Amino acid sequence: MGGWILMLSFLFAVQDEDKVTGGGGVAVIIGQALDSNGGGVLLLISAAGQFFCTIACMTSTTRMLFAFSRDGAVPGGTYWAKLNASRVPVYGVSS
Repeated sequence: MGGWILMLSFLFAVQDEDKVTGGGGVAVIIGQALDSNGGGVLLLISAAGQFFCTIACMTSTTRMLFAFSRDGAVPGGTYWAKLNASRVPVYGVSS
């Protein structure tokens, strides 16, 4: 539902279709709807949100990889579950 509302808001914000369909993307749509300061702030907030979502996904993925490896549910689990001297599963986190 939220994605549908977001797509509709982008659709109604388009002012020049040729610029958007010519390879512009979301930045062009935001630039058409807002001034440069407002558009920059909105893109910054969006980029920060995407960054933190990526970090959260990576964190949960590495935790699941370690847990499944420790329980023997992943092929090569002994490699992924190895801990370093600080008790960090470095192979599951850094790979």
